[in-house]
Amino acid sequence: MTSTTFRNAATLGLALALLGGCGGDDTGGSGGGNACGLDEPDCLECVAIGECCLETNNCPLTTICNLPSEPLFDMSSPMGTCLKVTCESDADCMAPRVCSLERICKVPVCQVDGDCLASEICMAGSCEARPPPDAAASCAVTSDDATLSPGATLALAAVARDAGGNVLPGIEFAWASSNEAAVSVSGPVATGGASDGTAELTARVGADLECTGRVTVTNVAPVSTGEARVVVVIDGAGTPVSGATVTIEAGGTQSAATDATGSARFQGLTAALASVTVAADGFQVVSVLEPGTTDVFLPLPRIPDDSRAGGFRGVLDISTTPRGQLQLGFVGPALPSNLLDFGLEALVGDLITTEIVSEELSLDLTGENAADLPGGFLFGINNSRFTADGTGPRCQGASVTAGQLGCYLTRAPEGRTAGWGFAGQLEIAEAAPIASVISDAIGGSGMTEVPIGDLLFAVLPLVQNLSHSIAASLDITYAPKIGDTADFAQYQRRDLAADQPLDVLTVVGIPDLPPSGTGCADAAVLLGGAVLEGRGIVPLGVSAGLDAPAATDTPDCRVAGVTEAFGPGTVDAADGQIPLAMAPLHSGAEGSETFLVLAAANIDELTSGDGLRATALVKRTPEGLPAVTDINGSFLALPEGTVSGADARITLGAPIAGAVLNRYELNGAGRNWIVYAPSSVANLRLPDVPEGRAIAGGLTAAYLLALRLDATFAEAFRIGSGKTLDRLIQNVNAFSIQQCARGTSAPCRLE
Repeated sequence: MTSTTFRNAATLGLALALLGGCGGDDTGGSGGGNACGLDEPDCLECVAIGECCLETNNCPLTTICNLPSEPLFDMSSPMGTCLKVTCESDADCMAPRVCSLERICKVPVCQVDGDCLASEICMAGSCEARPPPDAAASCAVTSDDATLSPGATLALAAVARDAGGNVLPGIEFAWASSNEAAVSVSGPVATGGASDGTAELTARVGADLECTGRVTVTNVAPVSTGEARVVVVIDGAGTPVSGATVTIEAGGTQSAATDATGSARFQGLTAALASVTVAADGFQVVSVLEPGTTDVFLPLPRIPDDSRAGGFRGVLDISTTPRGQLQLGFVGPALPSNLLDFGLEALVGDLITTEIVSEELSLDLTGENAADLPGGFLFGINNSRFTADGTGPRCQGASVTAGQLGCYLTRAPEGRTAGWGFAGQLEIAEAAPIASVISDAIGGSGMTEVPIGDLLFAVLPLVQNLSHSIAASLDITYAPKIGDTADFAQYQRRDLAADQPLDVLTVVGIPDLPPSGTGCADAAVLLGGAVLEGRGIVPLGVSAGLDAPAATDTPDCRVAGVTEAFGPGTVDAADGQIPLAMAPLHSGAEGSETFLVLAAANIDELTSGDGLRATALVKRTPEGLPAVTDINGSFLALPEGTVSGADARITLGAPIAGAVLNRYELNGAGRNWIVYAPSSVANLRLPDVPEGRAIAGGLTAAYLLALRLDATFAEAFRIGSGKTLDRLIQNVNAFSIQQCARGTSAPCRLE
């Protein structure tokens, strides 16, 4: 297999250690001891490990003179002494340092509180004392509203901020319920009580600081025999939807409207529920076939209001990142916790016309040839900041000073959310292999011509050289558009600093790439992320692997190995492994759940525009990531079949082995019809409801999606199971998606 070489920020320090030493024995001397006076005579000579030094040239190969000016300076070791920094195993290092994947002796970063002493918490990779309650100047509840059944539980979440508005990790909240009989609270957990009813849950810090916002939780007792209940809430918020029309098929057809609690009840059932369909103004139509329960819970997605928009904008600081000629930055909103709601448009966001003139990359994009760049993408060469536009749409008059890359703006969902960014500086030589791709991608033809796949796999190897930023708590308000354009002046101002290195390093073993077309998928993307309760998913790191990246290599359905995966002298990743560098939880995201998503696809399909085809595995990582880990399990096959709008039927070629739930999305008549069905059902007759049939009759697009869950199909829809669709990220472990197209050769055909 062909290998690829990566570089990271430790290269400079490693080069100094390997090349700057004076030679000789590198095993002598004893570590520790008192700090040396820098004017000691022997500091001018070649000395052994642990002895006094003036500069790294005085020390043996593989060591540094431990001074603050050194990139690998260790403040826990004596200053001004020769310190061994390179290693082959932990035996080469002095505890508590271990031999990292970079082959450097370093203290490992913590990833979860369990890595620290009982009196400490893990903050940005270091074990620190928990902030005192009086450090909090404000706080806010972030949990979504919810529906419970007796005995069912709900984890509660809130954020505390200091006087500067920064989110404080580790603050403990005191929760209270307005109706303990219906919903009780113990610590940060709510439990459904013995009585039906609604409770308002509030939080406070200490005795005096009450948090803004509250969680409305409704507790409902199980339905009786012969009854059915459907509870409808707003997807992504949990708030009840009143006035929705619910139609059921159960030996006949019945319809009812939801009440103020989002509930519709049906009496006298003599047969199992064959289908449930919900329709409401301003929402997508949703159906469930054969739900397997008479107590149905359905999150209802809104229809996007294209007349309004909102987001956040600000200046991006890269002053703490290693210096380089090429500056790159990417800023985006949190992805939806319900992965089914994710779309690429959420990452692309608002497009901003940007002029770029660069001799280094042979770019002259001005006037009519100016580039249309996503507002969340920042770009600079040397002292030129192409995305610092003064009074333009990005900066809105904000000044960009030395050490700042430019201004960003990114559209975000309305309400509670979060933001993230990757940014840093690279040498032109590092970016040379992608210069032509960047030129094509931003070369004036607009984003409709961007080779997304080529750009993605050219840029991803560079991401591990960047640093990370998080805005852990945002509250986005939408405003009317000005014509077809968002009113960027109304976007919330939130400056970011890329100041957290991606210093959680791991080598991830992955399964063989799955079948695709006549061969196998040729690419895999690996994402590490965190779920910020009530705000969404924040990416922490991303990487990729390719099968046969060189034309002379023969595809074997395995990603190619990587030599020196984290920089010169570092470990290799074997065939079937992907190196990943990601940020530890930081900047108020501490304590969040973390996970990995591995998606496999064909690059040419990403670039051709012929339709989305991908299959993915999900691994939750509650204990953090070890240096070497595996994502096990088999990829789900891609769904194939036929969607007939006129006949209101969906026919699969075969059930998807290993899947639990299938989701079908039909687009037409300006709305979507989302249909859920057990994966074992390969021939579906869609419910005979006018709202859904109108969408099917005007069918313009469709998507088939299969999911493997840590739940049964019935649990995904049963109130109080703890495994309903609003908690999908906690339960999904694999999914595959196929976009349908017209034409006899399409794997999924529209008819």
